[in-house]
Amino acid sequence: MYTGSPATEGCGVERYTARLIFEVSQFDQVEESNSSFELAGFTAEIKHHDHFHVLRVGEFRSAQEAENFVGFVRSAMIELSARKGASVWVSPIIPIDRNEMPLNVSMRDGLAEQHHPKWSRRSDGSVTDGGVWPHQSCILPEHERIWEYPQLWAKPVRLLDIPSMKDAVVSAIRIGRPQNLLDDKRLLSASKFLNLGNAEPNRELSFLLYAMVLEVLAGKGGHVGVGKVVAECRTADGQTHDETEGQELYRIRNKLVHEGILELDGKLLSLHEFSERYHRIRTLAGQGVILRLKRLSSVDSAKP
Repeated sequence: MYTGSPATEGCGVERYTARLIFEVSQFDQVEESNSSFELAGFTAEIKHHDHFHVLRVGEFRSAQEAENFVGFVRSAMIELSARKGASVWVSPIIPIDRNEMPLNVSMRDGLAEQHHPKWSRRSDGSVTDGGVWPHQSCILPEHERIWEYPQLWAKPVRLLDIPSMKDAVVSAIRIGRPQNLLDDKRLLSASKFLNLGNAEPNRELSFLLYAMVLEVLAGKGGHVGVGKVVAECRTADGQTHDETEGQELYRIRNKLVHEGILELDGKLLSLHEFSERYHRIRTLAGQGVILRLKRLSSVDSAKP
């Protein structure tokens, strides 16, 4: 079991490291460094981590100096992507989790105390000063104790086993006349976006793809239409018939598309809050496709 690890040294004079997460497509490659290298006068290293890469640059004398450098790196990557025709996306900086979530504090303190004895419990009962997720871009204060949480956001591997394939084919044969389903343009379009969303490791992009699934299934109506589709999914799942959840997800989608930010009704979403919405829209997109399949199958089965 992955228990996490110290993200900083947790001692010494005040100094900061820029930790940047960037992703590339399966068609692009990143030259990784077995050792550190010089980057515009600072020491840097690149490491591969699950479906993303981590660029660490330091040592900066202040957090502001580190943030300014991050701005240069992000703008440089935009130009590099456009110039080379490669997919390079650098995640924006997200503040370190301090004491906002007591459960996180308890988790990281316990892990640090157990697996990194160098950080002993202090007189006030604390072990760490903050925590970051493996997929989080941030400014790390090396002189503080910052714990890297366990990897809970890895690219999932889903097994398509032979028994499942057999059951699916037998079910399709039992329903009969599959061409009626395959002629439904909304079903095919929604299924295409669902597959793209399932394959996309970047959660902001896959969130938009799942939103597109719900929009296609709705047909029209924008947030109202998506609200109705989500309400139908909720009802089929034994929950209350509530259209507000879908409309809320659609508003997040709008902010992400038009302004590039994760925000809901004027409030920026934390990683935890966005993760909850992400898992929810992914589930709803799949449920929506299944519901349309069942409806088309029901209509088809009623025909001679």
